[in-house]
Amino acid sequence: MLVLVKNERYPRMNFDFEEGIIHLFMTVPETGDMSDIVEAEFDHSGTFSIDFTPTYLISALAAGTSKNIYWSLGPSKESMTRIKDDDYIAYIMPLSKGKTS
Repeated sequence: MLVLVKNERYPRMNFDFEEGIIHLFMTVPETGDMSDIVEAEFDHSGTFSIDFTPTYLISALAAGTSKNIYWSLGPSKESMTRIKDDDYIAYIMPLSKGKTS
């Protein structure tokens, strides 16, 4: 995914959380759309959507060493997000809907 957004200053990846899955979606101008589905367990009922810069998210995830990652979303879509495993904690901010790449 990062290859497609190499020249984008602030690429945007959309995460749609649904029952048991996270749907990843990204549109890259002049390249096209990209999507993937990841199975996940989480304690949230219903569906919701949040956007992140993929570079920051990958950096936070890559530093972990455990098989399981715990991703804590804040009380609102604009709140800081915590990503942790047994030995590591990272914080990243979601992109607000008002900003574009």
